[in-house]
Amino acid sequence: MTQDTPDHPLPRRGLQYWAAFLVALGEFIDGYDLLVMGSAVLFLKPAFHLRASQIGLLGAAAFLGAAVGLLGFGTVADRWGRRRIFLFNLVFFVGFAVLSAFITNTTELFITRFMIGVAVGADIPASTAFLAEIAPAKHRGKFLGVLPNMLWILGAAAATVMALLLMGMGINAWRWMFGIAAIPALLVLLGRQILPESPRWLMQRGQMTEARDAARRLGVAMPESDTPPRPD
Repeated sequence: MTQDTPDHPLPRRGLQYWAAFLVALGEFIDGYDLLVMGSAVLFLKPAFHLRASQIGLLGAAAFLGAAVGLLGFGTVADRWGRRRIFLFNLVFFVGFAVLSAFITNTTELFITRFMIGVAVGADIPASTAFLAEIAPAKHRGKFLGVLPNMLWILGAAAATVMALLLMGMGINAWRWMFGIAAIPALLVLLGRQILPESPRWLMQRGQMTEARDAARRLGVAMPESDTPPRPD
């Protein structure tokens, strides 16, 4: 049988709730970046004289990339660990967000938007698994349902607000809309550095000492599992 993380108040040193917030903040970034194209295209259309088909492709690029990230990185997160993926994907995201602000043609923009989508999709399975593995039973709905979705909505709203604030930048406002996404992603990346790997993942890999240390740092109970340790 699997033992849930404890429902009693956690010790002050526990990172459980802070970890949940930092991991769920990935949804804020996802919400912003998946929706920002809707506003940016108002400036991209005259800047690149876009046809309707090009607008459609650019609008779909991040979503296509997200589908690839989702399909490809679920298995990778199980093999490499949740922490490696939700750190790697942010490095990836920051790099392509900055690049997307300096593109010179629609092909480059499609590629950078697609790769940003891959980073968005990669974050979802790793972050969801991590949240599920550290969530206390009584608050699992808040950890896995309310928190990520609220932050996604806030990110989507932030994309619209940012577009309104940047309208005065003229025809190149879209560059700022894309580039600014790197700032919260970089802050979340720095914040996630303090997080340990999921204790459950470590335990399933046979790394019991590391699993106990991660559980202590997070302020959660060591999970129990019928699944035998898997070799690396």
